[in-house]
Formats: sequence, structure tokens, C-alpha cells
Amino acid sequence: MDSPLTHLSPPADPFRLLLGRHSVLLGLLALSLAWVCLWVLLPVAFLPWSGTVHSSLLPQVLTGVLLGGAALLAPFMLCAEALPRRIARAGYVSLWIASIELFALLVSSRLVPLETPFILAVSVLLGGFAFTFQTMAAAFPRAFSGVIFAWLIGLPVLAYFSAEIVMMIPGTSQWLVDGGGIHGWVRWMLHLSPSTFVMAVLNGIQADGSEVACWGPLAAFTALPLISILVLARRKVGVEHVSVINASACTEAGPAP
Repeated sequence: MDSPLTHLSPPADPFRLLLGRHSVLLGLLALSLAWVCLWVLLPVAFLPWSGTVHSSLLPQVLTGVLLGGAALLAPFMLCAEALPRRIARAGYVSLWIASIELFALLVSSRLVPLETPFILAVSVLLGGFAFTFQTMAAAFPRAFSGVIFAWLIGLPVLAYFSAEIVMMIPGTSQWLVDGGGIHGWVRWMLHLSPSTFVMAVLNGIQADGSEVACWGPLAAFTALPLISILVLARRKVGVEHVSVINASACTEAGPAP
């Protein structure tokens, strides 16, 4: 019986981490940031609703676009290759995204006051989340889209929605509403979602007005890529469930016969 390793498509250049499609996708992501800057700062007629977002929100908008782009591009970075090369590509892409975020925030700081520690922290966080998204997409490809949607969008919405329901119930304990359970619930749900946590670090304060707690969320966020890598390692060959499109594009010349 042939080993699964024999079905791997060797890359055209063993020292090349990014293929042509990867470079194009990352270039489009960087170009989208330029268009977002144009959309926020200049009221251009051919861009719908341009100028409606205040320029003071430019860092938050750019960070949100880059975080969402990192999540959307993660499945398209997959390739039918062995685990070490996958990890190397994920790390390279993560460094690229962190660098783009750093550059975007440095440019934004010319218009909006931003503290240097917050800029560095958000850039490192964005790179870490990009690495997490790619490892999760490789380890759990079928569930990735649903998990990312629930994690980035569903979790904050659930926090506020459940809080509103509790406060609308007649006879709700005042402790539960003001300083107790429901406030703590909302606070931790906002900390555990990458979208609201990154914004809280950038702003220096959480969306509900509370202080940003770092160590608990960072421990949880660090565990996720480690778990994904362990799942891939247990499969011996990290090529399970790779889509036909991604598998066929693992080399510039196409899949091995």
C-alpha cells in the first residue's frame, strides 16, 4: 500500500513559502486597506457612503478589515503539504499581516492620537490571530466557517442579547443587573471574542467601559493554535479534508500525477 506521503504534491521551489495565489490574495488585502482609507477620509462620489465614517475611527476600521480579511483568507492558504511547511507558511503570513497592521496604525497615528504600546500590542495580536485562523482552518476545515462566524460576530451579539433579555425579565435581581452576574458575563464574552478584544486593546478600554484584562484571554487564544497543531500532528500527514481547489493549486504546475 502506498504511503499517504506519496500523494503529496512537492512544491516547485522547496524554499518558497508563498505561491502565486497566496501573494495575490495578500496583495488584495493590502489594497483593500488603501481603499478603506480613501473611503473614510475622502468623500469620493464613486464610493457609496464615503465620508460617512468619522476619520477618528480610521484605526478601528482598518483593524477590523484586516482581522476579517485574515479570517476570510485562512482557508485559501491551505495546501496539501506536510505539517512543518504548513506551520512555516502560517507564520510567514502572520508576520506579514502584523507588519501591515503596524504600518496602517502608524499612518493612522498621524491623524488620530494613538499610544505606541497599543499600536505594538494590536499588531502582535493581529499576527497571532492570523496564525490561529490558519491552523484552525487546516485542523477543522469543515467547521471553520461556522466557528469563525460565531467567534468573531456571534459571541459579542450573544453577550449583549442575553444581557438585554435578562434585564427585560420582570423581578430581575438588581445585583444581577448592576454589578454582578450579567455585567461579568458581558465583560468576559467581549474579552473572549477576537474582534472586541482587539478593539479594546486598541482603545485602552472595553466596549462596556470596563478595563481590559489580558492574561486570561491571551492564555485561551494561545491554546487554540496549539490544539490545532496537535490535531494535525495526530493525523501524521496534514492533508486531510483539503478542498479540491486548494489541493490542485499546491504547485505552480498543478498537482502531481
